[in-house]
Amino acid sequence: MEFEWDSIKNQRNIEKHGIDFVDAVRIFERPTLTVVDNRHNYGEKRIAAMGTVEDVILYVVYTIRDGIWRIISARRANHRERKKYFEIFPK
Repeated sequence: MEFEWDSIKNQRNIEKHGIDFVDAVRIFERPTLTVVDNRHNYGEKRIAAMGTVEDVILYVVYTIRDGIWRIISARRANHRERKKYFEIFPK
């Protein structure tokens, strides 16, 4: 997998959520829980994935453009999301 992101968006994500996209892409080193985000018409297919980095469950939103995975946002998963994650991947 090849990843990319907007550096300004990454900096804003660090300021808002404390998560660097460099670290966020590490969720793809292990199994992830992945769903298509179709809550809005974004003009492109957006995918949300949950996975772990150093025992922290992250929620990462991305799209795929020309075969490259473009990270849009990353944050710690909330309680509801963690519960759903552990239903699929028990501790």
